[in-house]
Amino acid sequence: MLVGIDIGGTKTAVALAEHPDCILYRQEFPTLPDLGPEHALEQIQHLIQFGLSRHGRPSAFQLGVSCGGPLDRVRGIIQSPPNLPTWADVPIKDILESKFGASCQVDNDANAGAVAEHRYGAGEGCPNMIFLTMGTGFGAGLILNGALYGRGDKSRAPYRSGSDRLWQGGLGRRLGKRIGYGPARSRDPQGCTTRRRIQHSRGGRRAAPNHG
Repeated sequence: MLVGIDIGGTKTAVALAEHPDCILYRQEFPTLPDLGPEHALEQIQHLIQFGLSRHGRPSAFQLGVSCGGPLDRVRGIIQSPPNLPTWADVPIKDILESKFGASCQVDNDANAGAVAEHRYGAGEGCPNMIFLTMGTGFGAGLILNGALYGRGDKSRAPYRSGSDRLWQGGLGRRLGKRIGYGPARSRDPQGCTTRRRIQHSRGGRRAAPNHG
């Protein structure tokens, strides 16, 4: 049995699966990050308990948590992602392992999604692919030559392509309602920010406003 928890800035989902392509149970609820992590952690544990009880509480199961970064995936600690600013150093791995007596893995949501899609979804059999997350935030996981990019030396943070704030009317334009979070800050080896790369790919043009 597999138990998956996806924590986002808007909603959190809990799912149980017999195997990756057989979902037995799924529930979601508003994360409400302004209330701090306690509210969501209580809901997560309740939904896991409820789901397991509906399926006979299997003797062996594993837990997996996906969440936007920054996070420490080895120790399983969520470290105040931009869309969860009140989640400061939350040891979710230890919390869930202690509660349920099962092993728990924690990873960046874009990386987790990239691996899942590559192994079981639209990217199956494809050696190179990009998985994009477009929710409260914006991120990407890369599969290069059949492997997740950025899983080298654990003492160094993997290269990050960055994130950008989304606005109604176009990426990076301060017109209308803010949709996403946080400006792109990281740079590639050539010193080009994510926003500049996007603009360059459009021939230097900024996104046109949507007046519809």
